[in-house]
Amino acid sequence: MAPSKCPTCGTSNRFTPRLDLQSDAIRGRLCSDYDPAACAQIEETISLLDTEYQDCASEIARLQLEIEALLSRQRQLKECESKIRCLLSTSSIRNLPNEILMFIFNLVSQDNLLRENRERFSDLWSNDGHGLTAMPTLVLSSVCSRWRQITLSCCALWSRMTLVLSFHSTEDTKASFFTMVKLYIDRSHTSLLRLRIDMAEYYSARSVPHPALSLLGKTTQRWHHLTFIGSNFFRREIFSIPDNVRDFPSLRELEFDECDQASLEIPSLNSLIVEDSRLVDLDMDSSKAITPALIQNLCITLNTLPPTPVLLPKLRYLALSYAGKDFDDSGFVI
Repeated sequence: MAPSKCPTCGTSNRFTPRLDLQSDAIRGRLCSDYDPAACAQIEETISLLDTEYQDCASEIARLQLEIEALLSRQRQLKECESKIRCLLSTSSIRNLPNEILMFIFNLVSQDNLLRENRERFSDLWSNDGHGLTAMPTLVLSSVCSRWRQITLSCCALWSRMTLVLSFHSTEDTKASFFTMVKLYIDRSHTSLLRLRIDMAEYYSARSVPHPALSLLGKTTQRWHHLTFIGSNFFRREIFSIPDNVRDFPSLRELEFDECDQASLEIPSLNSLIVEDSRLVDLDMDSSKAITPALIQNLCITLNTLPPTPVLLPKLRYLALSYAGKDFDDSGFVI
């Protein structure tokens, strides 16, 4: 039989019928008496009918796939039409100037959660957010080319990080985490860094520094805010900070669970929170450590009181916990 044609467009179909079911031969065969001599022809006709039936099934499956593809294409066209139509809207966010968008992005991107393990929770992050609530800067930079250009031009958006490290991470996990931290560090360029770090794994003298923390140790000149909690004293070895680097010139706010006295050489500091009662000899009169005249917020726990009076002319907030014995408040003048 000749290939059938589409009744709408006239194009030839891929499927070609093998038999004409309305032919005189088929009708005559159905009306004829039993003839043993015709059995071979009947078997051949049955074989042709079965083959064509399978061809029909294959063609139906092919057409169903084409229909699904066309339906998918139809949905894509509709979505694209809706997006393009938004360009005509007078209230479109596209009409906002870059300065307004940058202001909004800055409000949204106050912090970025970088977790080494998604199952690891931290006191530094109150909710288990994902996407925009956890990594707003990265999400905003992925929306469109314009938003990406804006976020990349505003380096400060990438400088605010909360790092949550895991216990006994694999090398692959550490490498992946390092890549993400490096992305934020690189895109922050020269902006001052706001760092909050939760280090769960205990760091000993034989421990190998975490590559991400070693990377941060190379940026101490840019540290502006540092919160460090977990199972460790804050020590320069954790960040692979060289011995000849003793000053944190840009650091203004410092918060620890525990710290090492040798690490506190921060002349520009104006906010200090230390909850560790083992910090017994904080010399606030040492210009190499902390400048008392700049301190505005002070929250510390001590075993012994400073041997000499400490003058804090700009102090606005004080929370002092005394863990020693024989407390005498006669030396306090507020």
